[in-house]
Amino acid sequence: MSNKAVANRYAQALYDIVDAEVQEQVAEELTAISQALQEPDVSALFANPRIPRSFKEKLITDMQPSPHTEALLRVMLENRRLQLLSDAAAAFQELVYRARGKAKAEVLSAVPLSTEALQELRLKLSKLTGKTVELTASVDERLWGGLRIRVDGKVIDGSLAHRLARVKEQLLK
Repeated sequence: MSNKAVANRYAQALYDIVDAEVQEQVAEELTAISQALQEPDVSALFANPRIPRSFKEKLITDMQPSPHTEALLRVMLENRRLQLLSDAAAAFQELVYRARGKAKAEVLSAVPLSTEALQELRLKLSKLTGKTVELTASVDERLWGGLRIRVDGKVIDGSLAHRLARVKEQLLK
């Protein structure tokens, strides 16, 4: 089983036991803790088999997570799967979003987009997906122009770089 599939199982198990009214809080907490555990020193500490598990459990307790989050962290630590926490946190967030009729979308553009353009794009993506879309925008000058959008696991690539790559492909045939 792939790491992604294992992380999805942890996320689903947590989702099944967490009350709906605290799911978003747990999602935020998981994201924050997973970011902290990705720090090189912290990551090395948790990956080191010479450090007693009891010490690692104390570190988890000292973070003062909610009971459900702490239980997940302890199970993942016991099963030596704590390195999958970031994927599990993302999968949990996705489950919460899906249940609330929301979707996350990432848009890359060659130049910064205006607030109006982002709002219009958000509305069009909401119409396309049938969900409330939370949009994050980034600039990637390698696109040369156009947009690359990722929403609900799909990529819509309308970038100039992508179009030129397709033209090159056609010419080489």
